Amino acid sequence: MEIDFHFGTTYVLSRMAGFTPDQANIIAYSSQYVDDAGTYFASQALKIFEWHAIFFENYAIFEYIDSSHSMYDPGMWKELDQHKVWIPFHFIPGGFGDQFIKQAVCIKAWDIEAQWTNPIAKDMVDEVINNAGNYSWGLHRLGITMHVLADTFAHQNFAGIKCVDVNDVSDIKISSPQGYPVPGTVIRNLPPLGHARAEHLPDLPFAVWNYANSEGKRVIRDNPHDFTSAIDIMYKVLSTYKQKYFGPGGPPPEDVAHDRQLIISMFTELTSKDGGARNQEWVNRIQQGKFKCCSGTEKAQYYSEGEKKSWWDEVTQLCPWSSDPRWWALGYRQFNDKFMTCNYKMFQDALKAHFYYVTKVLFAKYKVCAL
Repeated sequence: MEIDFHFGTTYVLSRMAGFTPDQANIIAYSSQYVDDAGTYFASQALKIFEWHAIFFENYAIFEYIDSSHSMYDPGMWKELDQHKVWIPFHFIPGGFGDQFIKQAVCIKAWDIEAQWTNPIAKDMVDEVINNAGNYSWGLHRLGITMHVLADTFAHQNFAGIKCVDVNDVSDIKISSPQGYPVPGTVIRNLPPLGHARAEHLPDLPFAVWNYANSEGKRVIRDNPHDFTSAIDIMYKVLSTYKQKYFGPGGPPPEDVAHDRQLIISMFTELTSKDGGARNQEWVNRIQQGKFKCCSGTEKAQYYSEGEKKSWWDEVTQLCPWSSDPRWWALGYRQFNDKFMTCNYKMFQDALKAHFYYVTKVLFAKYKVCAL
């Protein structure tokens, strides 16, 4: 999914669940930030040497991890990085089958009729509900979980590694919107990593399409239907977490029902290929009070890691480059105690907690040898 869902939709769902605007912004921001943490780099100079860390002139070090890669990042195509990034953060496995490649296939987490359909995703959610609220970065962890949970609906039947046996896509047909361009030959000949050969079709809320998989079988994808299932389970999880850690209360049921229908209608109404443009329309409607669960005076704004006002920009303000030539030349920063509680650090702490639990606990439980 793209920023319009990971930020815009997630923000509205969080407000529907009863979170305050500030809490909803942390959840939605964290959800989208999963797609940015690695696409931009905390230190371009240190990244060249693959030092994933912020170095401070007082000898403190903070290591950060990637949860995404850009198309131009060599890590995008490194097998080990695929296991570290795409599998735990974007293509959570279903764990089914007796061979790794089958186990690694992402299965959508929930179905309106069958309930939970991905046991690893369910355990991931249960752990967050049971434990994450005990930490200062609980809402950040909840947002990360919302990202991974949502992606199971978009990335179903694909695996977060390069493998033609499960990720081949051919003979794409788009039934809605009519006339929407089919990915060109160059796209369809990309290495079979995730849904690369289907371009962004799995992530578009409005697309109804089908394709032939690696076995030559026809796969029907109704994104509006799947995205509706996604918002229903996400609202359920968000509401459960909110009530457990922040107490009962929230918008009246009729307002929640109204906003659910508006979300569903926006999935098919907003058909721009540009996720950023679609997200801006979500932000506009949030700020205009179109959603009954939002006040109409809410900021609800996302800034990518490379932009001013982003969570990373907050770090650069708190911890500017060292003024000592000895440290400045090495890319070291001044240390500020407020760094310990800034959103960037808490997001990264939550990212590491998610990574550890999924790869070291859940994968071991379901005998998935991903790392």
